Amino acid sequence: MAFDGLTIYALTNEFKEKLIGGRIDKIHQPEKDEVVLHIRTMENKFKLVLSASSAHPRIHFTEISKKNPQTAPMFCMLMRKHLIGAKIIGIEQEGLDRILKLIFETRNEMGDVVQITGIIEIMGRHSNFIVVDQDGRIIDSIKRVDDTMSSVRPILPGMRYVLPPAQDKLLLTEASPEEMVDAILHGKDVPLSKAILNAVQGVSPLVCREIANYVFLGDDCVVSEMNDDRKDRLRFYLGRVQDMVKNHSGIPTAISDSKGKPQDFSFLDIHQYGAAMVSRQYESYS
Repeated sequence: MAFDGLTIYALTNEFKEKLIGGRIDKIHQPEKDEVVLHIRTMENKFKLVLSASSAHPRIHFTEISKKNPQTAPMFCMLMRKHLIGAKIIGIEQEGLDRILKLIFETRNEMGDVVQITGIIEIMGRHSNFIVVDQDGRIIDSIKRVDDTMSSVRPILPGMRYVLPPAQDKLLLTEASPEEMVDAILHGKDVPLSKAILNAVQGVSPLVCREIANYVFLGDDCVVSEMNDDRKDRLRFYLGRVQDMVKNHSGIPTAISDSKGKPQDFSFLDIHQYGAAMVSRQYESYS
């Protein structure tokens, strides 16, 4: 999916600039797998969507108001109990994974200052929004996962929160372009875009195809067809993407077909579709 770790990295920077110090005014749950936080800062008000939809998991600002159920779901009531009035004191991404943590400061029933963390995991049909106390134990989640659903990682109230199994991939923000090229070339002899996806964390198939498109001048050939010139092009483009991510210099870009229907989005210009798609830039990733 286009909503990859690098896009979340860019979103995290945007959220930090706008939301740190903000307080939760309202909480709604318009869908069974979607929560909307109404956040008030000194300068503005925001509505933040946290969606654990199997088809379209995401986190972003919105100006759209959905109709809410007359009776709030139990998860929404629990969120209101713990988070109304809470202050956002931190926003963290887990590596370059599609996991974002919203750290809140609030008071418990005894009046003590405590921290609560809301964790949005954007992982296709395994997506979830999990609320964790300061001791690392799950208060509740928008999707409960019991032993019959997952013997590896059940998610239930009272259990200790554990991260999903780690992937053996290089972090694009930490590994050098040379290290990434070496890992890509020493993997399986598959199309370059797939080799990049297998070796580097945080990149979507869309971004991998865009890198391969640059390296092979429009094609996506297998790794064994890489010559010295193509290796240099791969090293250069990986370095360019790395600088763009680290310096937050990416530009929110959406790709639409000739009828104006959105097809893809990213933090960089997309050229792999040629004249078949129209590119448009935005001020915000949301």
